[in-house]
This record gives sequence, structure tokens and C-alpha cells, in this order.
Amino acid sequence: MKKVSIIFILTLVMGLMMGVRAKAQNGDILAGGGLVYATDIDQLGICLSGVYQVTPEWEGAADFVLFASDKGSGPHMEWKHKMRALNLNAHYVFYTEDQITAYGIGGLSMSFWKSKTEYSSYTYQGQWHKPRTEKTHGSDLGLNLGAGGRYQISDQLYGVAELKFVIIDGSYFQIGAGLQYRF
Repeated sequence: MKKVSIIFILTLVMGLMMGVRAKAQNGDILAGGGLVYATDIDQLGICLSGVYQVTPEWEGAADFVLFASDKGSGPHMEWKHKMRALNLNAHYVFYTEDQITAYGIGGLSMSFWKSKTEYSSYTYQGQWHKPRTEKTHGSDLGLNLGAGGRYQISDQLYGVAELKFVIIDGSYFQIGAGLQYRF
């Protein structure tokens, strides 16, 4: 059921973005990518982002983050953890001058994770334990609060930096930087 919900949400977001693009005028959409770092989960991620400028003060934004896999091992076991995040945000532009734009961020964060632990065979206190694999997965819904800014590098290229606090099960700060192109 969760897979169906996730697919529905992603399809809805993509449909909305295509509908917005069809109605957008030249210069209303920015799209790009960059790198993010999540503090409490201690992972670097790749981010794809899009922004639609609704009015001079309000923007709608969506981004998808693919965090690096976390791997490790211990006595008689190896594990791997993967995490992704989909963020749907509103930006309130509170400062615009020359080439600089600053905005507040508020919105929803959806994280999707899965873990795999493989246990090898071993003997403990005279008892033999056979190898086994445990897999878990899940998703969490939370809130984003933060601030960001854009610096106009050329007519259509912008440098972007954001800092946001993701309030979710296992909350973390996310620091990101990247480039966006204005369409």
C-alpha cells in the first residue's frame, strides 16, 4: 500500500509540474541540481530541484535528494542503509536587490529508507547460528523550515545555497549548494 501511495504522490507532483510548465511564461521556472549534507545522518547527497515563481514574493519548489548509501560491518554481520527525500516547499522572497535574492523556506519532507543486514554463520556458547538476511524499509513525513538565497551568475544561471531544518523522525539540518537555470 505504501508503494502505491508513493507512486501516486510522485505522479501527482510530476503532473502538477508539467501543468505549471505549460502555463509558465518565460523566466518563471528554475531547475537545477547540487549537493546537500545532512548533519545528524552524516551523509552527502545529490539534489535535483525545481522552482516555479508564482508571484514576485512567492515561489513553489520541489526537490529530490539521493543520499549516499551508508555501509558498515561488525562481528558476523554487514549492513547497508539507503535514504532518499522528496521535499515540497514554499519560498517567501523577503529580499531582492541587484543579483541577490533571499527567501524563507517552509514545506513538507517525505523520506524513504531501506536497510539490509546480513548475518554470517557463527558459533556462540556452543550453539551454531545459521546465516540470515534481514531487510527493513519505511517512510516518514515531516516539515522543512529554513532559509535560502540565489546569486545571479549570468542572465539565466544562478548559484543557490539553502539551510533548512528537517523536522522528522530522526530530525536533521540540511545544508545545500548548487546551480539553477532559468527557463
